[in-house]
Amino acid sequence: MLNYCVNIHNEGNLLEIVSMCGPHGTHVASIAAAHFPGQPDRDGVAPGAQIVSLCFADNRLTEHFYTSSAMNRAIEMKCNVINISSGLEVSAPVLNFMHQMVDKYGIIITVCASNEGPALTTCQHQWAPYPHPFIYVGGYVSADMMTAQHSIRPTNGRGLSYTWTSRGPAENGDLGVSVCAPGGAITSVPVWDQSKADLKSGTSMSAPHVSGCAALLLSGLKALSMPYSPYSVRRSIENTALKVHEYQPFTHGLGLIQVEKAFAHLCEYSMGCTERDVNFHITTNEKYAGIYLREVPDVKHPTTHVITINPFFLDDKHIDNKQKVGFEMKLRLVCDDQWITCPTFLHLTYGTRDITIEVNPTGLDDGQAHFTWINAYDTECVEKGPVFRIPVTVIKPEKLPETLELVHKLTCKAGHVWRQFLAIPDTVTAMQVWIVSDPTQAHTGETEYYLQALQMLPIERRAVNHMDEEFSFSAGHEVDFDREVTGGRTLELCFGQSWKCVDSTKVTFNVEFYGYRPLSSERIARMEIQCMTRVMTIKPNIYLSKYVKILKPVEHIVRPLGDRDVIPTAQQLYECLLTYKLILAKDHTVDIVYTFGSDVVMEYVNLIWMIFDTPTKRQISAGDYNSKKLELISGDYTIRLQIKHTNSAQLEQLDHLPVRVEYPIWQELNLYHTYSDAIHDRSRWGVIEYSAVRPESERTVFIAGLTAAPADAPAVTVGSYFEGTIQLDNRRLVRVFPFRYIVDSGYQWAPNEPTDSGAGSDDCADTGVDEESLLEAIADLKVNWISKLPDTESDTLFNELIETDGTNTRAILARMRALDGPDPSDERRHRQIVLADQALAINGCKSLITTKAALTIEKPSPDTRKALKKLETEMSTILDVLVIKGVAICELIDGQSVSELKADQMSEESSNDSSDSGINSNGPTVPSFTISDADQVYEEISKLTDDMYDTTVREFTERHALLHRHYCRALNVYLKQFLSAPTLEIGYKMMKAFAFCKPSDQKLTIYLMRNVLNESSFEPGALSGIKRPTLISLEDQRGQFVYLDEQVFRPFYEADVRNSIWFKGVKGFDCNDCRSYWLMKNELYKRVPTLACSDDSADKPTHTPTVPPILYTNSGQSIANCSTIRASNACSGIRLMRVKPGSDRRRV
Repeated sequence: MLNYCVNIHNEGNLLEIVSMCGPHGTHVASIAAAHFPGQPDRDGVAPGAQIVSLCFADNRLTEHFYTSSAMNRAIEMKCNVINISSGLEVSAPVLNFMHQMVDKYGIIITVCASNEGPALTTCQHQWAPYPHPFIYVGGYVSADMMTAQHSIRPTNGRGLSYTWTSRGPAENGDLGVSVCAPGGAITSVPVWDQSKADLKSGTSMSAPHVSGCAALLLSGLKALSMPYSPYSVRRSIENTALKVHEYQPFTHGLGLIQVEKAFAHLCEYSMGCTERDVNFHITTNEKYAGIYLREVPDVKHPTTHVITINPFFLDDKHIDNKQKVGFEMKLRLVCDDQWITCPTFLHLTYGTRDITIEVNPTGLDDGQAHFTWINAYDTECVEKGPVFRIPVTVIKPEKLPETLELVHKLTCKAGHVWRQFLAIPDTVTAMQVWIVSDPTQAHTGETEYYLQALQMLPIERRAVNHMDEEFSFSAGHEVDFDREVTGGRTLELCFGQSWKCVDSTKVTFNVEFYGYRPLSSERIARMEIQCMTRVMTIKPNIYLSKYVKILKPVEHIVRPLGDRDVIPTAQQLYECLLTYKLILAKDHTVDIVYTFGSDVVMEYVNLIWMIFDTPTKRQISAGDYNSKKLELISGDYTIRLQIKHTNSAQLEQLDHLPVRVEYPIWQELNLYHTYSDAIHDRSRWGVIEYSAVRPESERTVFIAGLTAAPADAPAVTVGSYFEGTIQLDNRRLVRVFPFRYIVDSGYQWAPNEPTDSGAGSDDCADTGVDEESLLEAIADLKVNWISKLPDTESDTLFNELIETDGTNTRAILARMRALDGPDPSDERRHRQIVLADQALAINGCKSLITTKAALTIEKPSPDTRKALKKLETEMSTILDVLVIKGVAICELIDGQSVSELKADQMSEESSNDSSDSGINSNGPTVPSFTISDADQVYEEISKLTDDMYDTTVREFTERHALLHRHYCRALNVYLKQFLSAPTLEIGYKMMKAFAFCKPSDQKLTIYLMRNVLNESSFEPGALSGIKRPTLISLEDQRGQFVYLDEQVFRPFYEADVRNSIWFKGVKGFDCNDCRSYWLMKNELYKRVPTLACSDDSADKPTHTPTVPPILYTNSGQSIANCSTIRASNACSGIRLMRVKPGSDRRRV
């Protein structure tokens, strides 16, 4: 019941099987546009919309990344609305592509706000210096949804927001949430889920509601031929949104979407609206999309802010400039709050305007968040609502009491969120929160709560110091949590009861803050601890938790990607491929970590790494910039990293990008009171116990270094290091400080395990040699001598080995090679075929492939690797056996008479006499073979190798091609040989292959050759005996073409002749006429003397032809003005140009 589709790319070289990795996408699509004929109650929001399903992320990664490929497909398919129901992060280049989709192509994009609430600044909103043009959607649950969907007991009949829905403002000052929509639905899921429908909740379900509404709006506007833009649609949705009960801008944005009112608004104000196709980039202080004041220094005094307003038309670079000149708006700026002072009027034309506003937070309440807008209204039409808004957020933190303790008695209800903002002193490093449920309250059952604590640090992700706890407990119980904090930054404490728990509860909320830290000193062996808040009882501990080894890349490749990876606006995308080698001498749990941080990798289009088992090439796992824990057995592994970017020079700088391999360990370092105790290791009497430290006083601790590697660490090498933590109080899981122990370059510990210097993992066994290994070594030695001895001795040794081991295919192969020679007889060829059949009876291709598949899918182990290594050796042996057998069959077929070839249904067009093959036909009669026998060998070889032009099978491929008169395939073999080792013999073979290639009966092939044949490369007149011109079609009977490069034939050309088409040494060509083009159609060759040349030396014409050649159709009619084909410096080497009958003859 699994649905899937098949795509074929790259001219058939890439097969893509696409299926779904989960039911989430189907559920989201059903909310937006499901349609059930005759059952309208089950339809989605826009049942008439067409759904396009695109995979936009990579589920191999721990945190999926958006890819630009899906966006490019959406543009190609001319999508009108895009829904993104995923709380994933977007890299900066991909975010720019998303902006282009809106600003250039006019696509409406709706994005879920994410489910990271209820704290503020948790919405999915990537950093940008101006507001995003997307519609961010928060989650809302109505009273009817509670009753019908979630089966919750009746409440007061009012809706509310889901507790977990993310809140604004965004980190760049934007509001973060545009509107809210129903965040749940019971609708379709894939059939393989074995369910007709399912209930799912989240902002992922809110976004498709808005996407469906946008589809309805566009459908109605197109039906009425009303103009629109993504900006006008968004403004209408926001200006008509409903302010719900207990409306909060951070949670609900502009309110709950109302599609009918939005459509009426568009119909009324779209025609003749000045700003319909205009987006306003609002930038404050040159780098923010709004004003967001959060830290203590920002809210102590009134501040002034410069706001830049810059209008941009849709597809700004391609619109009529008259529209830009004609743009003019007179705007009224309005703010209802007294703590904001702003101008009242703005005259805006198509250019940048700056205004200055003042924010005075001194009179605002402490410990709370305050928000307002500066709304800009069109003075000529105020009733259509604000043209744009400037969000202003001020969070004024409350000062902590001197006791550093807080106690709050809270009454909680469904969906209610309590929050407090605190100014954390510089001396505080940790906090403890414990919550006690009132034992006297009426409700005694378990209640679900959310607790979050959040600090924002500059140039850091918002997850830093982010406490996120979801828990349940009943009356009379308590819970406690610990978390480190950063001094000098504002802390938000957020606590709320789940929206599903309808009964009110009472709790006591307690918070305690404290702080201590280690002080740096002269040496790592000495550490001073300082207490900063109150008398603290400490017991320092240092734990090493990981051993880190750095891998450098062994290969670095930067190359352009194909046309399927071209990003919008036809910008080329490049990839950087880095390869690393990892060898494990025993089983380990490792973490693969790239030194890129998330803030760095987000500047690249994409980053993904994969790890493979080197012997089997089996993919083990994949990941991104996040660390990933892997359970690996001993062996060799290959790690490949791919990074994409539009700038190849930036990727070239990553040639030495290291990767960290982290091995988990556990080792505690000994700590001492005095330096003397550390030297003499008097730990039994001098180990530090619990000790009291007074405020602003210090305590000194000495650290003893490692004398041996930890027991669970791998072989420790110079330059690696250990990482761990310093914990000053082991009674609480609170603030810990990082610790690093570097392995000095002056010495190296003895390894705890045997190391492997080579590329194997099975070499850890004992070094003793058993009897079986000795016998194998003796047999291998004898096999090597079979092909070196004279024929009689070789046959005797072979028979001896076969009697000992009848399954020794390597001995059979060696004997087959011994039967080879400069001119083997037919009897010896037949003997080779008999031996080959004997080897194939022992191990056929089918059994080898089946065994390899079974071993490959198994979990890698030393036994599996050993079996695979042995199997690959056997497959290589059988491949060589098949090649020798195939060559022998081809040789025997060539030696048969013409009548025998006719009996085997050979082509009547064959004109080569088999007597010229040089095969000695004297001797005993051997069985006859047919082409089908050679084809059968070809088929078997193709099962064992993907490249039929590889050096291992190249000889048989050549003979098989010539046997079938596939001269183009034979030419391809010669080309590969010539590129690796150019010789005169291969050159002759290439020319002969040219001579016998036949053009197709339905295609016209023209060859332009710029340089002449180098006479020094051939004997005089060597080519005059060829019956047909050298340069003819490279298209064989299968319609295959070979594209040749100038460098391949450079040894056969004169390098100093540049602008002529001039043939020498070939019968039928006039060596003194440089005005010739040859037009070839099957056996006809027409001379086209349309290029004039000077009467200078005929040996070296120097002028450039300017008259384009005349082409002929199959019927002999000329095609005029074919300027796309001409002889010039750009025409180098051999070019294939075709004109199909009935096609546009100007197109080549």
